[in-house]
Amino acid sequence: MRKRLLYSFLIIGITILLLPSQSVAIQNLDSLKTSINSISDKKEKLYTIEISLPHYIMARDVKSLDFLFDLGIDLAKETKSDSSLAFIYLHQGIDKYYYGNFIESKEFYHQAIAEYLKIPEPIKSKRVKINEANTYNNLAIINKKQGLYTISLQNFQIALTIRSGINDSLQVANTYLNIGNLYNRLRNINKSKEYYLKARNTYLDLGNDFGLASANHNLGLVHELLDEYDEALEAYKQSYRMYLKQDRIKSMGISLNNIGNIFIIIENYDSAIVYLNKALLVYEEVKDSVGIGMVLLNMGNYYSLINDDAKSLECYYQSLKINRDQGIKDKEIDVCRSLANHFEIKSDYKQAYYFLDLANKLESEIKSDEDEERFQRLDEYYREEANIKNMAIKELELQHSKNSLENSRKFTIALIVGLFIILLLLTLQYRRYNATNAIKKELEIANSELTRINREYEQTLISEEEKEMLLREIHHRVKNNLQIINSLLRFQAMKGGEESRDLIMELQTRITAMSLLHEQLYMNKDFTKINVNDYIELLLSNLSSAYAKDFPIEITQNIEVESLGLDTLHPLGLLINEIVSNSLKHAFKEKREQCKIYVNIFKKGDLCCLEIGDNGVGFKKESLIKDSSNLGLELIESLAKQLESDMETIIENGTHYTICFKSMENKSRI
Repeated sequence: MRKRLLYSFLIIGITILLLPSQSVAIQNLDSLKTSINSISDKKEKLYTIEISLPHYIMARDVKSLDFLFDLGIDLAKETKSDSSLAFIYLHQGIDKYYYGNFIESKEFYHQAIAEYLKIPEPIKSKRVKINEANTYNNLAIINKKQGLYTISLQNFQIALTIRSGINDSLQVANTYLNIGNLYNRLRNINKSKEYYLKARNTYLDLGNDFGLASANHNLGLVHELLDEYDEALEAYKQSYRMYLKQDRIKSMGISLNNIGNIFIIIENYDSAIVYLNKALLVYEEVKDSVGIGMVLLNMGNYYSLINDDAKSLECYYQSLKINRDQGIKDKEIDVCRSLANHFEIKSDYKQAYYFLDLANKLESEIKSDEDEERFQRLDEYYREEANIKNMAIKELELQHSKNSLENSRKFTIALIVGLFIILLLLTLQYRRYNATNAIKKELEIANSELTRINREYEQTLISEEEKEMLLREIHHRVKNNLQIINSLLRFQAMKGGEESRDLIMELQTRITAMSLLHEQLYMNKDFTKINVNDYIELLLSNLSSAYAKDFPIEITQNIEVESLGLDTLHPLGLLINEIVSNSLKHAFKEKREQCKIYVNIFKKGDLCCLEIGDNGVGFKKESLIKDSSNLGLELIESLAKQLESDMETIIENGTHYTICFKSMENKSRI
């Protein structure tokens, strides 16, 4: 129970919108219009709008914001300023986020990103790059809230790359902290620890005590999850000293409570009660009922362990009342389970059953609330998707109507001109009949050529930029449809038995492997190539989360091939998905030392080679031939053949595969 709770107490890195240094006085709408319209220069007027937007967002002045947004977009388009247009879309997204409208907020963030992508990298200023990084960061926060952890991780990684490129060290550290929290949510503890250490070292270089305290606090939680109690104790104590230095009382209470819990785990009960009492005093000073309820639960556990039943029950019941009054059901469940455990130890099975039944009922209520919220969110997605499709259809119809009118106008003009020339020639050269016939033939040829040119013009109306946007939208839609299929499978899995859930989970991981490819293509500027290392990292992270066990499994990757095309990565990604899934499900039946899975891709002449395997229990060679019902093994062989490669399988100290292949893109060119 203790480790399950740890994920709730992470200190989340918060991105703060950087306001301009100029002070802007908030005016009413009429005064604002007068002030803005008095500026004659368009670029100066646009700059004034940009520095005003953050202040009016914080003031929640809806009418003034509508005026600033509309005028700012018009001016940005007139002056052809992609950076200003992106800046305004970014702040429209922030405004929608403050009102909890995540769907519209994401749409504005995507529009801002589209404008930033139009700007060539060499001419992007530091200010533009800061705002671009903030856009990806804010998009990541919304995706995290919606449970889209893989996409959120990709957004954070892009923000990190931009911030590292401009040496924005403080925001780099904040992004490290966010990525660490995301990996923690995905139960990838080793990756989480790696990024927390990066955040701590960066905060240390900057001399940022608050950031350093937050990083140490989260490192303490990771150490505790890994049963590294001495390291966890030291990290908590460091964070407490820093919070004390900054007089952050509530944060001090969290650290003291965690220190007390560590002492309980290592059975140093005298020290445990000292720190728990200190934590209780801190929370009582700031009148934090939630914190008091949390400490009382831990004190109840302490008194139960030292067999002081009266004090133990007093603490449990006080904690239960506080959490019930505050409506904190997950903490109420924890108290009920602790009481059930206490009464079971005391052989009072009636009371133990009562509190265990109460905990189960509360969990059912939470599950019902979560399901309702999830269905509402999906309903919003479907309605938003329908609106986007309707808008696209109307836009295409309007464009088609405009094209038809333009073509008709051109044809009419050409026809009138042709007739005029013919009549003029007939009038002037009436007696030169043969010459007139030749001219008519030339005019017919000219009209035919003009018609051909008009047809070619119609076929090339879509510009290269529009084609790129359409391709990007196609990949985005494919990715969304795959995610919807994944969600439907997840709902079906909830209703089926364990065997059907396992089959559906296998389908989900395969769908996710394909969805990640289209997500990579959607985010890339170059549709012909995908970064192999980024894709494999996201794929392995998803598999580690899907097949999480109650003991750590180390997954390593060494990718020396920079990029591959979709035709190659599609079968390669599914092949890696099948092999790693088999390893996670079957190679490690129980906890053992050094459970390892590895994925290596390297160049060998004009071939790419994949080495992949594990040090698990392995399987009998006969199963490769006899077990024809094993879909996973059939898929592995089929995908290897699709890559036109010979697969070598070694079953010794685990299961190991070596597959060498040529890039499918190179073959198509040959």
